[in-house]
Amino acid sequence: MRVAVTAIAVATVGGLLLGAAIPNAEQVRPLALPMLFVQTAVAVGALSEDKSSSTRRWAWDMFLRHHLFASLPLMALGLSMGLDTSWGVGTFLLGAAPTAIALPSNVAACGGQVRPAVQFTLLGYGVGVILTPALVLLALGASGRVGPMVTALLVGLIAPALLGVVARPWLQQIPRGLSFTIVAASVLVLMLGMGSDLRDAITLGLERPALLGMAAAIGFGRVAWGASLALRFPPQGKLRLEAVLAGGGKNAVLAAVIANASFGPLAALPALVSLFAEITLLFTVSALRRRLHA
Repeated sequence: MRVAVTAIAVATVGGLLLGAAIPNAEQVRPLALPMLFVQTAVAVGALSEDKSSSTRRWAWDMFLRHHLFASLPLMALGLSMGLDTSWGVGTFLLGAAPTAIALPSNVAACGGQVRPAVQFTLLGYGVGVILTPALVLLALGASGRVGPMVTALLVGLIAPALLGVVARPWLQQIPRGLSFTIVAASVLVLMLGMGSDLRDAITLGLERPALLGMAAAIGFGRVAWGASLALRFPPQGKLRLEAVLAGGGKNAVLAAVIANASFGPLAALPALVSLFAEITLLFTVSALRRRLHA
């Protein structure tokens, strides 16, 4: 499991950096939504529901904390910046996004308890297919860019999440190694296209360096904020590792795709920086876990 998660992490960071370095990487950009569809459908389909009352109680408890610690502060910050600015829109979209779809895999790689993480992720996407589009369209529907937002929400979140649930009996027959390979390959192609967005955003941001600093502060700050609060106030006073990863995780890829499709690369920058922050959190938690159990 650690090897698979490391492969996905390498695909994420390597794809972004490679996409930023290759001159014609933007030609891969049209594949972003199809790859996000594949990644989400396969990942949701691999999740198995745990109906035990204790697991469900932890999932609901962590769900409330996730939105209290990670979602509401980001959306409030985005609103305070102004939804007529790229950075305000990008921050709001990051807050409105559901939890990271890779959370169960990340928890398993760090040696945590997977069942509560799976139940929390299922709950997050069960509610997220309604809550995220409602928040995004309610806040940004007057921007005149509803078409790209609706397309991104349908193809990147709603349709694949529902397909993953409906087709779960068949998707779970895919060997785990092949499933991870499909997800890693889709992540790599997706990141190559988004790497060109990262390059464009940095190029634009160099004209206003304060924006780059702000994006870095938002991307890394929101991960540190959510994770530290979840560590300080974990559900039921236990499962701290799982709570830290859940508190610090967001579907930053979805937020970046919606932001770039509707508002341009600068709006996607907070989410793109968040991808690096979440990978940093994953390897930090994994290293600390190994040191404690060495």
